[in-house]
Amino acid sequence: MKHTILIADDSGSMRRSLQDMMNFLGHDTITAYDGKSGLMAFIEGRKSIDRVLTDCDMPAGDGIELIRQIRMLGSEVRICLMSGRLNEALQDLALKAGATSTFYKSDPNLVLLEALDIGKATDPI
Repeated sequence: MKHTILIADDSGSMRRSLQDMMNFLGHDTITAYDGKSGLMAFIEGRKSIDRVLTDCDMPAGDGIELIRQIRMLGSEVRICLMSGRLNEALQDLALKAGATSTFYKSDPNLVLLEALDIGKATDPI
């Protein structure tokens, strides 16, 4: 199944890497460089976006705030928070804000696909 994924990350190289991987797998992507632009992109593409992948630490609105704002819009889209400093407290905060999953940035990409519910960790890329 093809998905449209909003990728919000302030790291240009991470954004491009995730976008390249998702496009290679046949998914459409929309990118944003911080929480504010992520919310604007979500509002503009709300009808087509069915997955959101957001970094935690970004300027102009972090990932937790982006999750809260998307949920305040009434959206039930699948949201994955990713972070290089993911711990149990941050995971709990993300889930309470409305994230459906979390991803530690150093985990293999296959774990990310499972977190976004677009593949299984055993699937070949």
